[in-house]
Amino acid sequence: MTSNSILLEASHLSMKFGKRTLFLDLNFQIYQGEWVAIVGPSGYGKSTLLYILAGMQKPTKGKLYFQQTSLYQKSIFYRNHYRNQNVGFLYQDFRLIPYWTVKRNIFLPAFFSKQQIKNHLDELLKMFSIEHIANKKVRTISGGEAQRTALARAVLLKPKLLLLDEPTGNLDLHTEKEILSHIQTLQKTLGLTIISVTHSKEVMKHAKKIIEFTDQGVKIRKKRK
Repeated sequence: MTSNSILLEASHLSMKFGKRTLFLDLNFQIYQGEWVAIVGPSGYGKSTLLYILAGMQKPTKGKLYFQQTSLYQKSIFYRNHYRNQNVGFLYQDFRLIPYWTVKRNIFLPAFFSKQQIKNHLDELLKMFSIEHIANKKVRTISGGEAQRTALARAVLLKPKLLLLDEPTGNLDLHTEKEILSHIQTLQKTLGLTIISVTHSKEVMKHAKKIIEFTDQGVKIRKKRK
């Protein structure tokens, strides 16, 4: 697969909850190696779209293709396999296990995989500057350290697709730039495709495509070089 290959394609996606419509007839393509930002006001469906792309939330209508396979026409077992093998997800609330150590939390995805990842785990601890807290319980670390831990867990298995829900929301500007630099390095070394829900201008600077939720609907635009 070349760098110009389509990784994800949304075809006429619509999402409703009861009588409330989040978005209608959404169409876009995301290419391998692309960085995409999903932006807009809170409550408009940005995180819901991210969950759909992760194979975790079935849309009301439409199709989502991953490498030309229609995900939601497959079984839930297929979608679980898709997520475990191809997707790294950083949740807005991190979803770390507080009474586990940092290292054990990061290692969690490997319980469901046969990949050999110890060397990569050590690299991530060093990259995100959390070597010194590797054996500390998550409940004893700071919010910024928890964010780094969750991000390291998301990329442990070297996914094709990295989905980020407000990846720098709790960080100061210096730490935010540092984290984004690490993500950019991982994108280059692993060939990651990144899709991020964000309110951050710093995150948006890295994106090549913007999916913007507005009162007039969802607008998709490419950034000028």
